[in-house]
Amino acid sequence: WHLLRVVQGWSDDPLKDSEQAFECTARALDIDPTHTLALVSEGQVLTHLNRRLDEAEHRYDTALEVNPNDANGRMSKAMLLAFVDRGAEGINDAKRSLELSPLDPHRFLNLAMAAGVNLSAGDNDTAVDLARASYKLNRTHTSTLRMLAVAEQRSGNLELAKKAAGEL
Repeated sequence: WHLLRVVQGWSDDPLKDSEQAFECTARALDIDPTHTLALVSEGQVLTHLNRRLDEAEHRYDTALEVNPNDANGRMSKAMLLAFVDRGAEGINDAKRSLELSPLDPHRFLNLAMAAGVNLSAGDNDTAVDLARASYKLNRTHTSTLRMLAVAEQRSGNLELAKKAAGEL
C-alpha cells in the first residue's frame, strides 16, 4: 500500500511512505527470509522508491530461486531489466509470467509491462501486440495507452500512435 501510494502520487509524505514500505518488507523477511511475496515486494520497494536496482535484482533472483513459478516475481524482474536497458534479458521472464497467470484479473497490467519489456528490447511489433491485448482488457489504463502509443509509433503506425496518444 505504501509503495502504491507513492508511485500513484497519492502520498502526502513520499519519504515516510517509502520508509514504511521498506519497514514492512524488512519485518516480513525477518519472519521468513524465503517468503516469495516479501522478497518480490522488497524488490519493488528497492526499485521504485529507493532506486537500489542491484539489490532489487538480488531480491527478485532470490524469490525466483525459492519459487520459479512466481508470476509477479518474473514480471517484476523483467521490468527491472527493461529499466536498466537489459530488456532482451527480461523477455523470457515476461513471457513466463504471462504463461503463469492466464486468468489473472489484472492481466492488462502484466500485458502492459510485457509490452514495455519488449519495447526496451527493440521488439516493437510484439510490443504492439501486447499493448493492444492489454488495451482490449482495460481501455483506461494509462500505462497501457503510453505503451501502445510508443509501440505503434516505433512500428511506423503513426495514425494509430496518434489515436492512442489522443486517448491518453
